[in-house]
Amino acid sequence: MSLTTVRPGEPPFRDRADAGAQLVLALPPVLPDIDPRDVVVLGLVRGGVPVAAGIARTLGAPLDAFTIRKIRAPGQPELAIGAVGPLRTLRLNEALIRELRLAPATVQSLIAHANDERNRIDRMVHDDRLSISLTDKIVVLVDDGLATGASMRVAVDAASKQRPRRTIVAVPVAAREVARAFREDGVATVVVVEPERFQAVSHWYRDFAPVPIDTVRRLLADEPRLDSRASQPEER
Repeated sequence: MSLTTVRPGEPPFRDRADAGAQLVLALPPVLPDIDPRDVVVLGLVRGGVPVAAGIARTLGAPLDAFTIRKIRAPGQPELAIGAVGPLRTLRLNEALIRELRLAPATVQSLIAHANDERNRIDRMVHDDRLSISLTDKIVVLVDDGLATGASMRVAVDAASKQRPRRTIVAVPVAAREVARAFREDGVATVVVVEPERFQAVSHWYRDFAPVPIDTVRRLLADEPRLDSRASQPEER
């Protein structure tokens, strides 16, 4: 689904808040006649949370966050061999691991490091807040864009462990082939802009400044405590 015509040289989104405002307009076809109490909006930390916050507010649905951490290749921090997420969710790019000739012990060490870092950031993000239960909910997973889709794949896997009624991926911009791959796997995927020539997520924003952890914490803290929250803090 693509709703915006992008004029050459003009990014369609002012910032992440504007992207969320445009994205929420694309959601009604996949959320027809839905009680907002049945919906949970989950933003991926960090950049997905400001996009998700406006969506949750407009829908009247609770907001929470998923902390995903990429597993960085040794000596190549921009190259990810996989990602880790809540509930010990893990995805690896086995072809890339073979190409880089990484030993199993090295891969396990990289996974452990990524998990430690993910857990550290998640504690900062959630503090003592209880997670929202996703069981039998319609889960809307939101990020600021999909380049490779690796982090979102982990988020979908992590959400599925909690037996939601349905999972929807919603992003302002995505590489066309990545969005197609999610749909071919049966995941409802809502995208405002699906450019044929993707480049980078930042290319589609006029303001793509890094999102501080304090901003994520504030956005989550602004949400009221709801009955849908789990009664016990869960392992994220």
